[in-house]
Amino acid sequence: MDIDYSKIIHSIVDCLVIDHNDIDIQVSEEKKNVNISIFAGSENISRLIGKNGRTANIIREIISIIGKENNKFTHVYFKNKIDVNS
Repeated sequence: MDIDYSKIIHSIVDCLVIDHNDIDIQVSEEKKNVNISIFAGSENISRLIGKNGRTANIIREIISIIGKENNKFTHVYFKNKIDVNS
């Protein structure tokens, strides 16, 4: 069963961010590994990471549970668009 990780991530992060158009998600799958990069502007990325990384860890845990149900190892990365474009 193929999982649309991008759609799942969007459903989670859209309620947390101010500007929904500021979010870009890239998903790459290789065998049993799924790498998910979430790109957002400064204000949105700070909301996604949360205080002491709590929000980011919860997002990672949710995605990890979904991955484990499908025998996949998931890795979620949060990246600031400004840092990437520099």
